[in-house]
Amino acid sequence: MARIRFLIAQFFFQWGATHRHFGIAHGLNKEFERAAYYFGRAYTIDPTFRQARLNRAIMLGRELGRGPEALAEFDALLAEDSLYMEARFNRAQQRQEMGDYAGALADWELYLLHPDENYKDLAESTVKLLREVLLPPKS
Repeated sequence: MARIRFLIAQFFFQWGATHRHFGIAHGLNKEFERAAYYFGRAYTIDPTFRQARLNRAIMLGRELGRGPEALAEFDALLAEDSLYMEARFNRAQQRQEMGDYAGALADWELYLLHPDENYKDLAESTVKLLREVLLPPKS
């Protein structure tokens, strides 16, 4: 039964990825909405499929501008596993996008404890910038 649930969830996930691709290729918000829907369906079918929930959160925040919903998804993922660095990275970006620089800085600093080497330089430069914004040098 678990194997069947996994396969069905994979189908919905791939369908979501297809809609995401069309959304990017053609600049269609309705495709991003569909992608978020199908990623959510995949996660509902298989609650262990956290990549589906992560992709849904990314769609909500980055592509659809629904930051509070995206943050709720990232928060839930991190509540399950505080070391899920992909969720930490994306929550940091979402917080920064929404103007929560202190929250973003906290996430970036935690991310840097276990960074993906591909994004380490970005995280380090962002931490430096946010520290300058939040703690300007004293005259």
